[in-house]
Parts: sequence; C-alpha cells; structure tokens
Amino acid sequence: MKGKELCSKLENLLSPFISSMGYELVYMDYLKQNKSWILRVSIDKDEGISLNDCEKVSKVIDSKLDEIDLIKTSYLLEVCSPGLNRPLIKEKDFIRFNGKKIRVKTRESIGDRKNFTGFVKGFSNGILTLALIDSEEICLIPLEKIQKANLVIEIDL
Repeated sequence: MKGKELCSKLENLLSPFISSMGYELVYMDYLKQNKSWILRVSIDKDEGISLNDCEKVSKVIDSKLDEIDLIKTSYLLEVCSPGLNRPLIKEKDFIRFNGKKIRVKTRESIGDRKNFTGFVKGFSNGILTLALIDSEEICLIPLEKIQKANLVIEIDL
C-alpha cells in the first residue's frame, strides 16, 4: 500500500478518535527519513498544541494503530503541531482562516502565475477567494489546483 493510500485509510479510521479528544487531525504523512519509516500525525485545536497534547494523542492512536495493524513495517509515530505556518489542505481550513494572510502555490498557472500571497476572503463551491497583496486584485483559485497553501505569520520586532 502506498503512502498516500495508507494515510487516507488511517485518517478515516483515526480521525473520529482524535476528534473525540477535542483535536483536529490536520494531516498525516508516512515517509522514509534516513533509514526509518515515520508516521507523522499533525493535530491542532483553537488554543494551540502543547507537548502534553501530543503525548496524549500519541498514546491513544498508538494503541489504535496496533489494533488496526495496517502498517507492516516498523515505524516511528510522531505526533506534532502543524506549526505557525500551518498548512491549509481542506475546505474547512480555508473557511476557518478567513481573513488571514496565506501563501498559495498552484499546480498549474492561473493567469500568468503559480504563486500567490493574500488574504482569504472566502471559500465556497470548491473555490478560494483571495485578495492579493501585490496587486490588490481578487483571485479565484479552485481547490483542486492548489498544490500547497500555508498561513503566513508576520512577527513585528
């Protein structure tokens, strides 16, 4: 089973347990780093994530992963926060961060570009409405064309 297919199955199986604990499953990756396989599970909640949150979720899903037994190779389970530049993957992510500054890279050009930075102005019917910073234009980006999207955090020093 390939990494994306495995993660999709695991997300469907583990998401209800993670949600019942008060957390959101942001994303899951199964990847090889150096010689070790890693199952990386990113969680979030409105107040942010602490080390205790990661430990609590890790214990619960570790036992569930043993029950499910979909991963046949040895691996390390890593439960983490999505970080300050949180990835936006699902429709609900764009809705939740309405009004926030984000950076978007598309799979193919929209107009004459693939990279956009702006403020989320809405998301409906699979379309992101983004107010671009560099041109003050409004750009409509279909979700299926988004390769990568992240929050942009600016820290005033």
